[in-house]
Amino acid sequence: MCFGNGLVTSKVDVWRGRKKMIIPTFNQKILNSYTDALQKHSKRFVSDVERSYDGNSIQLLPKIWNHALNGFCETFADIDADLVVGQDQYLTNVRRFEELVLERCLKPWLYPNFTFKHSPLGKETTKLSENIWPFVTQLMNLKKMTLCDNSDDDLKKKRHLNHLFSLLAEKYMEEEDVAAELQNMILASTETTSYSSGFTFLALAMHPEIQKNVQNELDSIFGTSDRDITLEDVINMEYLERVIKESLRLFPSVPFVMRNMDKTIEIDSHVFPAGADIVVAIMNIHMRPDLWPDPWKFDPDRFLPEETEKRHRCAFMPFGHGSRVCAGVKMAMTMMKITLSTLLRKYDVKPVSYKSLKEIQLDYAVFMMPKDECQVVLEKRKK
Repeated sequence: MCFGNGLVTSKVDVWRGRKKMIIPTFNQKILNSYTDALQKHSKRFVSDVERSYDGNSIQLLPKIWNHALNGFCETFADIDADLVVGQDQYLTNVRRFEELVLERCLKPWLYPNFTFKHSPLGKETTKLSENIWPFVTQLMNLKKMTLCDNSDDDLKKKRHLNHLFSLLAEKYMEEEDVAAELQNMILASTETTSYSSGFTFLALAMHPEIQKNVQNELDSIFGTSDRDITLEDVINMEYLERVIKESLRLFPSVPFVMRNMDKTIEIDSHVFPAGADIVVAIMNIHMRPDLWPDPWKFDPDRFLPEETEKRHRCAFMPFGHGSRVCAGVKMAMTMMKITLSTLLRKYDVKPVSYKSLKEIQLDYAVFMMPKDECQVVLEKRKK
């Protein structure tokens, strides 16, 4: 009801054909063209923080997610975010909807649709769904008003929502399919990267020496200048990328994935029959001592090229693996680098509630987030 039948949630018969149609929107040239818009909204995120910060602790996560959503509007949707309304309520509704999904999962007596539909939980879910979709409809209506503006720009034509509308015009998709794909992409791109950025801020707050290394790298790139971030700058943030990966190892925003077995396989005398539903516990794999010695130690150098080569390719998979791996891995890393670096160029981040990573309390619905919504203290940097 909330996600629709989009690329993330659809069954394989729909997904296979849909992926072939949509994957061109993840062309690297198209993704590279998003850098300026992402920088714009990261700067707005920092300005928002500065306006509301009173010197005490601040919860960064709601602001990160809000500005990530606005960044999505100007990149994937190719819409002026200043024309969009209702972002805060949309995000609140989505989060509550995801909580209800989890609650239903934990109550088997609500599995039958008839029982669920007539339960208080089902009624609240239906109401939330009715309140969530109008935001997606708003984006589609705004896009319809500006479609003619992109006629001479080939890169803009291939941006996600523009491309979906071209598929709609050619009768390859219905309007409800476009809405579902847009909804899937909003949540898959903004919620996961926001939570992962939040976890990374918390980890850096508890590891000031690593935070200093990140800032030294940023200083080597920008010096004392406050100029905007370029694509080349993003590429040069090598140490920050290793920091983000180490944070993703410890706190993947998608801690497990579920799959349906399309054929019977045997692993170490255990038989997994065709048709069975299985859970791949990504978070557990990321904490295996045989793959990651001293797993609770926050060590970005685990992701030096020579160290990565030593590990099995499935030892680290915060974006999934195989044919249904997240298509936007590179885009997600770019979004997080820009968000993190924009704040860290101006501020030191210090912990409030936690002294070690083990103490971080986790909240889970469809995605995993820090329960304190990334509560930190900020201190103006002295260069």
